[in-house]
Amino acid sequence: MVHSVNHNIKTLQPHSGAIIMALYHYLKFPEFHNFGVRLTYPFSKVYHVELSHIMKDEWVFRTGKDWPCYSRVYPKANFTEFRLRHDHSSVEEEFRIEGRRLYFGRLRTEAGLYVQFQGDFLHPKFVQLIEEYRLPDGTIHYPKREYQIDVVW
Repeated sequence: MVHSVNHNIKTLQPHSGAIIMALYHYLKFPEFHNFGVRLTYPFSKVYHVELSHIMKDEWVFRTGKDWPCYSRVYPKANFTEFRLRHDHSSVEEEFRIEGRRLYFGRLRTEAGLYVQFQGDFLHPKFVQLIEEYRLPDGTIHYPKREYQIDVVW
């Protein structure tokens, strides 16, 4: 299921940002496979993200404890473009990482609607994601989320 905010527009799930943060940190420091990622804005929550399987064309991240989400990351274009799929929904997220920027982020919901997002990795342990979507009344919203790496091993 996709995270819904109070206006009933489907947006990125909170653990998607945690996976993106862990992926970025893994690309910089491939010796680490376990991450404590904290969502710091708009609310505080800690996610345990584990890189559980690494194959040539698929990386599997496990998030959560009791009912974990297994998210599959498909790297493309020399590890700069990625497609992310969650095991509990048909939602797909695509994005490109170059340097300290996340470009062309796009979430395709089960209904076939799109939410765009982008991000800045202000530090190897900190990312700010900004979504863009239009409400039914025509106004455009740009909510943001901030994540940081608390611990890696």
